Amino acid sequence: MKKVILFLTFFCAIVFANTSYISIQTALGIFLSTLDPNYVSKSFQTNPAEKIFYSQDQLEAQFRFDFHFELQGMTLHIEIPLSHEYEERLRFDGPILLFNIVKLDASYPSKAYFKYENELLGFSFGKYPLSWGPAYYPMTIAPNTVHNNFTFFAKFPFAKYYFHLIGSDSRNLSEVKHIIGHRLEFNFGDFEMSLGEINIIGGRYPDFIDINPLMIYHNNYRGNSNVIGSLDLTYKTPFANYYFEFSMDDFVLPEERDGSTIPFTYGLAYGTNLNLLIGNLIIEKSFTSEWMYITYAQHYMTHSVRHYYPSKTVPRLADYPLGFLYGPDADMFSIIFKGELFGIDTLVEYNYLTKATVIENDTTRWKWFWDGLPLKDQLVSGERAKYNLLTLNFSKGPFRVYFKTVDFQDYILGLFFKYDTIIFK
Repeated sequence: MKKVILFLTFFCAIVFANTSYISIQTALGIFLSTLDPNYVSKSFQTNPAEKIFYSQDQLEAQFRFDFHFELQGMTLHIEIPLSHEYEERLRFDGPILLFNIVKLDASYPSKAYFKYENELLGFSFGKYPLSWGPAYYPMTIAPNTVHNNFTFFAKFPFAKYYFHLIGSDSRNLSEVKHIIGHRLEFNFGDFEMSLGEINIIGGRYPDFIDINPLMIYHNNYRGNSNVIGSLDLTYKTPFANYYFEFSMDDFVLPEERDGSTIPFTYGLAYGTNLNLLIGNLIIEKSFTSEWMYITYAQHYMTHSVRHYYPSKTVPRLADYPLGFLYGPDADMFSIIFKGELFGIDTLVEYNYLTKATVIENDTTRWKWFWDGLPLKDQLVSGERAKYNLLTLNFSKGPFRVYFKTVDFQDYILGLFFKYDTIIFK
């Protein structure tokens, strides 16, 4: 396999030589944290958000090898990082240099894709984040993590069509999971509207009836299928964009489930994006109802993406939300500034988050993708958790500062220096 990769790299370096590069990024830094570094988990199932708020994904890789080639509408990009393994990323005791050769993450590459695009259509496949909708924190497909996917899109006057096939990791064939997405985007000048559908196929492999790119907004009545619909609207003015996103779990007719229906489950986000001279100010409200994303008990039928992270100590199956960042039964208000201050790229973000909890074995934890509606009678609800979150991110040239505080008490602070070395161009 290594020989194949080396051959492809050499071949692409010759063919795409005019617009290609190979680089090595070196990152050193100091990392301080008072957050509990232990993931909240159930067996090997891991919640990447609770207590640590995805801070493990903010660390810079100690070294990263980038391969990038472009030619006539084609792009090939591969990133291979050398960084701490997932289990150990936040296990720091005071300031340290971010390098430990013994505990490197073996789940690389972190991002890789091939893309072709022309004036009418395009396609891509690989491992990279996807996103639907105008919200800063989208409801249906959000860039919370990378997605292993194949994507096709076609362009029409006033419209654009997307098709996605997204994979999710599984450790055995009985829990295999695929996510099929269709999306139509309409552009009417200052007004934009999009309609989307997600069809989650779990516990079996999808066939063409499931994957058919033209069968949009449908229920195939074949079982092991969880359908979620979406609508988003945007109105643009010279000074601000106003937007609304709505995502609804599959609507089940009485005849589909012995005359009974599941509760109405939905998520929504709305807000405004103000255009300032120095950047953008975003004010957003996000909400997911009690059973949104988890109307099934099996994790492979929920609205999530699972990644497997090997480890020398505890391997992890991390369940990232496919939609809203904090999953089901959550409510959040956000104020975000993104722009440039004194020549420094700046992010200042405040979130007020409330999140449902459950009590299991005398331990209170967040409601997550293992707590589906069919388990309702087995779950003991706890008090809603409430958080004040403040995030700061400053970057200029090779320097980056990242800071997050939870309730203005616990915090995480990273000071990074990154240096790129071009070894081929």
